[in-house]
Amino acid sequence: MGKRHGLRFSLLTLLAFTAACALVAWQWPRNFSPMGHLLLLGWLALIAGQWACAAWTIADYSKRLSEYSRGQAVRHYLGFTCAALGGIAPTASWVLFRIVFGGGGSNVAQMSDDSTYDLWRLWFKVWPLLLFVNPASVFASLVTLTFYLRPRKDFPLLAMRLFGVANGSLATWVVMTFFPDA
Repeated sequence: MGKRHGLRFSLLTLLAFTAACALVAWQWPRNFSPMGHLLLLGWLALIAGQWACAAWTIADYSKRLSEYSRGQAVRHYLGFTCAALGGIAPTASWVLFRIVFGGGGSNVAQMSDDSTYDLWRLWFKVWPLLLFVNPASVFASLVTLTFYLRPRKDFPLLAMRLFGVANGSLATWVVMTFFPDA
């Protein structure tokens, strides 16, 4: 697959991922401030950018596999896998944040009524896990960024790792800011 085909494939993946996230956010939260909307949209843009670069990397990797020695190919594959796994936690955090707070939930139990108490309880149960996996995803993205191979030829992989650092950092900040309170 050529460079233009890889770019086309990643743009189609970006469009499909954005459409899927739009379906998740079908009923956009009305209880959010304009800054809350910008937070969700910016975070969604980081997620979409990371996964689009992942698709672009996969499309280009098969074409350039013969350029790598065996050791470089293994390092490239492990770095990509680690960076991709690092993108799962921030994506899950966005989906949970959208479900809980977009559904009218609150991070304070007393602010939740009977209909949104289950959302608070979901956030309360998942929050400790998110508190540890989001910084771990930032660490994974930073570690894979240090093992970066060739800047000019592996641009999608570099961009994926940079998106991963930004995405994980924002997810960590959001999770730390919206801690559950009783």
